[in-house]
Amino acid sequence: MNGCGTATEIIEINGIVDYPKFFTPNQDGVNDTWQIEQIRIPDTRTYIYDRYGKLLAVLIGEDERWDGTYRNRRMPSTDYWFKAVSNEEIILKGHFSLKR
Repeated sequence: MNGCGTATEIIEINGIVDYPKFFTPNQDGVNDTWQIEQIRIPDTRTYIYDRYGKLLAVLIGEDERWDGTYRNRRMPSTDYWFKAVSNEEIILKGHFSLKR
């Protein structure tokens, strides 16, 4: 109608998308950073929030990780929330714990 059509974009998420339920940024080389590893979607941004909804970090792409800091200050042991967004659409959201 009026020359308008529909556009379809196929978004691929490799495997079952899972994410670490906790991480321990204590510099021991194990679970020191947090990221969603299975998402292989160009231009994906993962937003990380504290319990009050304050934006703490934005991870761009599949290789960026959060080290548990905000403005170079270590964040406390507690739960944090995230949402992964691609092309303005939420593709995954949830929460995880930071343990010190």
